[in-house]
Amino acid sequence: MAELIVERGSDLYKVLVEAARERRCVFVTGLPGAGKSLIVQQLALIAAEEAREVHLLQWDVARLAFDRPEILARYPEVDGLTHPAIRVAVGLWVRGAVSEWDRAHPEPRHMLVGETPLVGDRLSELARPVNDAVEPLLSRPQTLFLIPVPTSAVRQQVEAARSREMTEPRHERDVASAAPHLVRAGWEELADVAKRLGIEAAPSDGYDPRVYAEVYRRVLRYRHALVLPITTALPVRESAHAVPPSASELVPTAAEVAHFIATITARPLAGLKWDVAHWYKVDSIDAMPNRHVITGKEAKTDGKPSYSSAVVSGDTIYLAGAVSGRDSAGNVVGKGDIEAQTVAVFESLKATLASAGATFADLTKITVYATKLEYRATIAQVRSRYIPQPPPASTFVVIASLADPDFLVEIEGIAVRSKA
Repeated sequence: MAELIVERGSDLYKVLVEAARERRCVFVTGLPGAGKSLIVQQLALIAAEEAREVHLLQWDVARLAFDRPEILARYPEVDGLTHPAIRVAVGLWVRGAVSEWDRAHPEPRHMLVGETPLVGDRLSELARPVNDAVEPLLSRPQTLFLIPVPTSAVRQQVEAARSREMTEPRHERDVASAAPHLVRAGWEELADVAKRLGIEAAPSDGYDPRVYAEVYRRVLRYRHALVLPITTALPVRESAHAVPPSASELVPTAAEVAHFIATITARPLAGLKWDVAHWYKVDSIDAMPNRHVITGKEAKTDGKPSYSSAVVSGDTIYLAGAVSGRDSAGNVVGKGDIEAQTVAVFESLKATLASAGATFADLTKITVYATKLEYRATIAQVRSRYIPQPPPASTFVVIASLADPDFLVEIEGIAVRSKA
């Protein structure tokens, strides 16, 4: 059973008490081995003492919903690391999940406590400013991102304790903790990100608390963030993964898992890998390159990409024609099914717009190309699920065939990002 081990009256306790009393959401972020799970546990216990109803959002719990045989067969783990496609899928889910939590629990007694690594695109979408329903919640002072930064000595103790937990687990999640070599790989990745961000560091092969803190401060520059120095290892007696039994978890439903897996399957794998590798690029316009290269078979000439899915010029976004795409086996998604293909097209457009900091509400013009006039009603019905009123200017064109005869519909458009 979880117990409070933070010394009452200590600096750490004061920070956690203030968060438990005053904040709506608190996300604890950082690399494996930084003590995130323990801080989440202690904060949840203190919040319960303060009569808050605690809800948890934890990367390792949320991603487990995607650990299904049919999904892992397509997107397997490699050396214990979650596949990039699944990381992106969880990220697509998380903003909507937090928004829905906020809507369903408006009373001040409710509090969301998160364990959000960010590194490697693990819930890094929460750091990115996007014009959507949850952005006001994420950007206001009542939402705090805590960055626990242990000293080198404390980090060594935390890593040693982690190794013991994995060999002698006291909780089912202990065995799933990142292995020591993955912890080291995480630091190496962060050191590389520091260089890319222009953060100067002394030559070192080890952990540098100053560089660690500065990287996360930069990534969280659009959020209210607080560096939390950890100078003394806490006397852990039970698993850091044990949480108050009254706390509830935010996890994707089976329907949400299916939806977001279908969404990422319609996107080129190269684009998903780019998202993961550039998780630290949180500016909306930098979420993907200004010219996001489509690497599907149909988009190549002599083996090289020949067009982009979107080009951003100022606040104007030019969307290339989107089709339903192909699955990992190379088959057209929704072959022979106009509704399924149209849904896949709008999900693709939605992802592209989001990467540029826009939504369907920002669309000013769309052009629909269909291979049969009779598809018009179905396409319009699907479109109404995505595009709000008033609709953008629209053109519907019937053509003999698209680039691949199995594609039934293609949609292109223009959007202008709102400055609101």
